[in-house]
Amino acid sequence: MSTFSRLFLMPLIGIVMLFGFFTSSGVAKTLHRTFIIQEAPYTRLCNHTKNILTVNGLYPGPTISAHNGDIVYVKVINKGNKNITIHWHGVNLPRNPWSDGPEYITQCPIQPGGNFTQRIEFIEEEGTLWWHAHSEFDRATVHGAIVIHPKLGTSFPFAKPHKEFTLILGEWWNQNITDVYNSAVQSGAEFNISDANTINGQPGDFAPCSANDTFKVQVEQGKRYLLRVINSAMSNEFFFAVGGHNVTIVGSDASYTKPYVNEYIMITPGQTFDLLLEANQFVNSSAPYRYYIYATPFFDGSTAVPRNPNATVAILEYKTNSSAQPTVPIFPSLPSFFNTSAADSFTDGLRSLASSQHPVNVPKTVDMSMYVTISVNVEQCPNASCAGPFGGRLAASLNNQSFQIPQIDILDAYYSAISGVYTPNFPDQPPFFFNFTEDNIPQELDFVDKSTKVKVLEFNSTVEIVFQGTNILGGENHPMHLHGHSFYVVGRGNGNFNNATDPLSYNLIDPPYENTIGVPKNGWATIRFRAANPGEFFTYYFFLYCILHGVLQPRDPWSDGPDYITQCPIQPGANFTQQIRLTEEEGTLWWHAHSDFDLATVHGPLIIYPKRGTVYPFSKPHKEFTLILGEWWNKDVNKMLDEALQSGGEVQPSDANTINGQPGDFSPCSQNDTVKVHVEHGKSYLLRLINAALSSEFFFAIAGHQLTVVGTDGSYTKPYATDFIFITPGQTMDILLEANQLQNSSSPSRYYIAARPYIGNPLIGFDGNMTTAILEYKTKNTTLQDPPLLVSLPALDDTDDVTMFADGMHSLANKDHPIDVPKTIDEHMYITVSISDILCPNKSCKGPLGNRFAASLNNVSFETPQIDILHAYYYSIPGVYTTDFPNDPPYYFNFTEDVIPTDLFVTKRATKVKVLKYNTTVEIVFQGTNILGPGENHPMHLHGHSFYVVGRGSGVFDKKKDPLTYNLVDPPQENTVGIPKNSWATIRFRANNPGVWYMHCHVDRHMVWGMDMVFITRNGNSTDAKMVPPPSYMPPC
Repeated sequence: MSTFSRLFLMPLIGIVMLFGFFTSSGVAKTLHRTFIIQEAPYTRLCNHTKNILTVNGLYPGPTISAHNGDIVYVKVINKGNKNITIHWHGVNLPRNPWSDGPEYITQCPIQPGGNFTQRIEFIEEEGTLWWHAHSEFDRATVHGAIVIHPKLGTSFPFAKPHKEFTLILGEWWNQNITDVYNSAVQSGAEFNISDANTINGQPGDFAPCSANDTFKVQVEQGKRYLLRVINSAMSNEFFFAVGGHNVTIVGSDASYTKPYVNEYIMITPGQTFDLLLEANQFVNSSAPYRYYIYATPFFDGSTAVPRNPNATVAILEYKTNSSAQPTVPIFPSLPSFFNTSAADSFTDGLRSLASSQHPVNVPKTVDMSMYVTISVNVEQCPNASCAGPFGGRLAASLNNQSFQIPQIDILDAYYSAISGVYTPNFPDQPPFFFNFTEDNIPQELDFVDKSTKVKVLEFNSTVEIVFQGTNILGGENHPMHLHGHSFYVVGRGNGNFNNATDPLSYNLIDPPYENTIGVPKNGWATIRFRAANPGEFFTYYFFLYCILHGVLQPRDPWSDGPDYITQCPIQPGANFTQQIRLTEEEGTLWWHAHSDFDLATVHGPLIIYPKRGTVYPFSKPHKEFTLILGEWWNKDVNKMLDEALQSGGEVQPSDANTINGQPGDFSPCSQNDTVKVHVEHGKSYLLRLINAALSSEFFFAIAGHQLTVVGTDGSYTKPYATDFIFITPGQTMDILLEANQLQNSSSPSRYYIAARPYIGNPLIGFDGNMTTAILEYKTKNTTLQDPPLLVSLPALDDTDDVTMFADGMHSLANKDHPIDVPKTIDEHMYITVSISDILCPNKSCKGPLGNRFAASLNNVSFETPQIDILHAYYYSIPGVYTTDFPNDPPYYFNFTEDVIPTDLFVTKRATKVKVLKYNTTVEIVFQGTNILGPGENHPMHLHGHSFYVVGRGSGVFDKKKDPLTYNLVDPPQENTVGIPKNSWATIRFRANNPGVWYMHCHVDRHMVWGMDMVFITRNGNSTDAKMVPPPSYMPPC
């Protein structure tokens, strides 16, 4: 092989590749540093003390400071208890791959008691890089900054800052990090997520027992500072901002950029940014002088991979002459976890400086073109014995090649011509082409085999790589890092790369020059570089490694979630990968636990943006906020449930209602943590409202502002202006808010956001307390904040306002968002919804009349089986359920009269289902009853379908007159409908989703009592009308 060829590897614990270097010469200053690898005790998160691997006992490790042109020799002495290597991330190391560091790629590890001196030469790098361990997961604690100042005699391409600070974003595990690694490798499953995110090794104010050690950045008014931000995290991409301050990006991955002013940055694992900050906020002695430096994870729209979602903070403090107690720092405004648009917007703004002193040299012609797919896959295990998907082992690949680490390093094998270590046949494209970003990728494409393949490049060849994200096992972002080179990011986009049209959008003038590129979830990114650095260099993927409320899951009930309906529960220590199939949903949904009362704390939002290339059917809001209404119990919720089930009595009401987990100003000891929503006058905002409460229906409003409902349950509505919202448990609403109240400096700037329960039955125990958040306008007024304006809400028992609000809801029903209301009906059902009781021996229970509380549909109280119904249906297991759920109640009477005979109170348990033919049109009239009255509302939720709410009314349904009032033109499309107290509601849907689908009341105690049933929709005739087969890794019963 020619000595002028270069070896280009593609390895993997996630995904990998090797590349090359740049030649240079010149006189350099020589520096010497010593790195001693040693264990040291560190404590985080309430006395979780453990020995961690460090360099020189420091976490994070020491900073290497040098100038462009310098050479640094680092002697690494391993006094630890395991093998290790050190990599100089982003340093090109011209013609010297021997010092690059990845184990078994360019060297064998440094063994305990051994040492290795590595030569680092800075030729073109200028700015911020970093170093880190490159063996197993040791990088979690073995890392530090590399700061390269301008060459002596030159200066920054911007005004010299007064001072600079390095901020390293990372993650902390309470568990030994080697144990985390070994456990995942042995089982084949996901890695345990971290216990905290950190800035300079500290979790910050919001983590337990951490506020005293929060990192501080001290600044002076009127001076400029350079922040060097490094993402050393093993998994998390971060949004990063400083409260009250913009930042100006002037460099990325040790290359200067055009100055780029923004409120935040998005930084992937492995990346670095240089940020200028003007300390200009402490304008007088009454101005705030403390501001949060804030980093919160960006989850790239993916829920497929578990990650630590907690924010980490440092504090920027102005130097003052005041001796007053420190104030609460000012919060920044950051995009939400899943705001892919914000991430894309930031990335699109990056440009190389491209000046005469810092020119670019983008290859205009390309010698070698590669199209590289990036996938998370599964490696098969004997007898499906591993804990990953399908009983396999999680793997990852580039062009379906999952890199096998060899037993000797590839550089030594290449240099010494040792055969059998690798093969030079890494492919330039994937083995076959398909729609890489579609939602439903055939299962056979999930699997991959291991190999050690490399790509050989001729010296000085120009290379273009299109990295294509795929949706195999669920898409996510992939930060790809190339050793030995920086590269130009000439293009990126969503969906599948189009080799005819997408290159027309390339930026060949001033693309950013980086060493780590975030490949967008289900998108692509193109890089170009010149292979002018002979040797072996590595490219790799820089990540490590409930119920979906309202997601239709077409033909895939296996991932729906309710225990003993579509699956058996996930047992402690086990795992289950669920596939979310988003088809017609658009707007706000949510996910939550579906076992016992775990929903109380295990829940979160599911946000579905318009399909790429389309827009909202309303003006795009400036920003959006998610507000989750919920409940808090001081007592353990499942112990409380167990007590109620054992006694047969009522469930205790909650101790507080909450917004985003906080009770708000009017609850004891809660005012400091009240949720704040920051807005600017004249801008519009989208509020995504979710009712995650176990019991409470809520009235919701914002003082001084009208609300416009534009969506519910993941479906658009006609714009509906209202002073308040009524929302039942399980429902979601999308609401536009115009921030139009801060007319002048004397106008109020703070307004209560409030939610208070609607209590239809005062005899039932409810938590009637109001919960609040605060809407705050951004102002220049820094004086003491006035109390927020109070909100006006309907009375607790105002049924008329409930009805009025519900009657105002209509589907958008336009050409872009059409509806398809069934006009003719194949299957009619009239279902009474009742609170009932079950007889107890000797009147020994604590429910009504000494009996046990129960609930029923058509007098059938659902009995949960011992194995899941879906499994029993699919495998024809007899004796689990019967198919005789009735279409009508057993007898008719005046369901809503005040006094109902006690013999009608009693129900019996059974596991009955309703079987529907594929594509059947169904109408259900839900009839509220006054059994054990007075009645209450019942929010009925149907899995696997949305439905049209075509009618509702008071009293007993009249099958002759009431259908004449049905709205068949633009009824709201929902997945949860509130059945009014002592009233009725009619829904219609088409049973075109084969599988087993649960229907239940979303007041959780009613569901536990038996107010639920199951539909089985049979398969249709065509392949796309049949239920998909089950995954091989379903949880066992």
